Amino acid sequence: MIVALLSILISPQGQDVALHPRAIIGADGVLVADQYVVVRGERIQSVAAQPPAGVRVVELDGVLAPGMVDAFSGFGAASRLTEESQALTPGLRAADGVDLDREQWEEFVAQGVTAIHLAPEPSNALAGWGAMLTTGGAKRRISETTIQIASLTGSTYDERIGPTALVGTLELLESAFAAGGKNFARGVSFVVEDAEGMRGARALCERHGVTRRPFVLYGELGAYAGEAAGELVILPAIGANGARAREAEVLKRMHGAGTRIAFGTRGGNGGPDALRLAAMLLARATGDPAAAWNAVCRAPAEALGLEKEIGVIAQGARADLVLWSAHPLDAAARVQSVMIGGETVHAAAPVAQ
Repeated sequence: MIVALLSILISPQGQDVALHPRAIIGADGVLVADQYVVVRGERIQSVAAQPPAGVRVVELDGVLAPGMVDAFSGFGAASRLTEESQALTPGLRAADGVDLDREQWEEFVAQGVTAIHLAPEPSNALAGWGAMLTTGGAKRRISETTIQIASLTGSTYDERIGPTALVGTLELLESAFAAGGKNFARGVSFVVEDAEGMRGARALCERHGVTRRPFVLYGELGAYAGEAAGELVILPAIGANGARAREAEVLKRMHGAGTRIAFGTRGGNGGPDALRLAAMLLARATGDPAAAWNAVCRAPAEALGLEKEIGVIAQGARADLVLWSAHPLDAAARVQSVMIGGETVHAAAPVAQ
């Protein structure tokens, strides 16, 4: 019930509240019935089959899910996040170019998206730091610096400043990694468009001990998706504009090869409903709704080292929660209300009977 969830807003600070929906989507992406999610402030205190003694219980008529996470986005920038006079800009921070006053933030909230990873434009060989932002609530910045963004695509080749080919880009990155040290300790997300780029990035990371390197796959996936077997990769959200059967087949084969997928809106459909539509397509293509839901929640968080913080209903995680009328991959499901950091920030209008 929307009114019940809204009542949490007037609870005294520091007081535990046990949310009791029809079901929750657990950490493995599977529906679990009859669970109590205990929230205090901006954090989840516990998830259990029974509420703690003396804690106020709020009954919710719906499915409680973690808020969706946009793994790789350009939304929220006040202007283009790039410096075109240099090929390497490791000091550039997406957080310094954020516009938090756009009305469109509410559109993402209304679709159940609670966090967006704003990345610099992947037009430089080394583009700078991403930032993780919430789509609403009192505290909008989860992480000012998440991970470095590097690009091994044709869009980085520039005769004015270089490099002009993949081999030159890798040479520049080799020098940057050798000198960068702490810049790469949290990992690097490589935007690639072919198998050669993936192999070059892997070898670079192995030489410099970089273990977190989620790939963002651009271009014609069918030509090189096999190179991503067993990897956690970020894909542009597809499905909103009528995905082709071939795209669905590529997703099915990637899933079958053990590739774990996270969806982002940059390079694909950037609309507020893009992530859910992409997850629905993945569920249909693979027959694995749990993995499909994780592609817009847990997998994006894991790619950025934030898997204990966002994208999951678990003890210690942020209370970024969405109450749906049914499982969110059900086309008929609707967002009823949204909580970000323990604060209810959206409630849908009641549906006329």
